[in-house]
Amino acid sequence: MIHKAVSVSLAVVVQASALLAFVQNGQAQTNLLPVTFNAVCTSTNSTGLVRDRINKINLIDDCAVEHNLTNLDHLALVFNVTNFSVQVVDTNGVALCTSLALSGGLTFTNSNIHASNTTQVVFQKDVVVGTNQTASGVASGSASWNNSDLSSFRLTASLLYTEPASGTNGAEICSGVLNVRGEGETGEGQGEGEGHRPGSGNQGNNGNHFGMQNPGNPHSGR
Repeated sequence: MIHKAVSVSLAVVVQASALLAFVQNGQAQTNLLPVTFNAVCTSTNSTGLVRDRINKINLIDDCAVEHNLTNLDHLALVFNVTNFSVQVVDTNGVALCTSLALSGGLTFTNSNIHASNTTQVVFQKDVVVGTNQTASGVASGSASWNNSDLSSFRLTASLLYTEPASGTNGAEICSGVLNVRGEGETGEGQGEGEGHRPGSGNQGNNGNHFGMQNPGNPHSGR
């Protein structure tokens, strides 16, 4: 992939510049938008194959446990359009954790002034999980927005990545879908229902995700 380094870097610069201008022109608008995330992670333990359903509640709970927080009402999962990351933030918008980061890869950008000033990007990016320093998967998708109107921002991506072994469980292979819609768009919360069920692989603290174990989690079923 070395021979593509120049084109990849140029594409990333173009996309970053477009996004930076997009966010700066918004001024009073925040660069943090609602996000919907659902994934199925497959691992193994002494009983064989186990599968977890992971959604935004799990990611929030993971962060809460990491920071010894028991009240999830003051936390939210958001998408940062500036750096293409999924973050857990407090009520002031301060990031406590970065759950997933989409970086590098290849991006194509198309600005079409004849289509209501809509900017579109198609991308395949590396997926970095949590505090890991190296990518462990890829995300393929597209995003679009109109001028500096954050309410028009839309992003859809399919993720395929791995997570390292944790506790008694082995490494996980995860397949997920990420959806971002600006405040003016509908669709937030779609597909969340099934994700509220605890996964079969997260018994006690043995799984990679704490899931429904935080005492302050209203969805706790354990």
